[in-house]
Amino acid sequence: CFMVHQFKIYPEYFRAVLERRKRFEVRKKRHLEPYLVGDYVFLYEFDPNSEMYTGRVWNGKITYVLDDERFCKEDYVIFGIEEI
Repeated sequence: CFMVHQFKIYPEYFRAVLERRKRFEVRKKRHLEPYLVGDYVFLYEFDPNSEMYTGRVWNGKITYVLDDERFCKEDYVIFGIEEI
């Protein structure tokens, strides 16, 4: 059973994901809902200037999880994403 994770994302990062230049996310750990390979990710574009969602959404899934204190800031995780 896979989890669905939903995040807001600023336009410049959303564009990079759409253009396949950014294939990872850095997010705060969720100890009760850890990120796992195969989990689904929904990225909702959010404009910080208007403080509103734009209506654009990207759907993907997690392909890799890096949760190693040698490489990640404390309480953060990096995970690879691919479009579905």
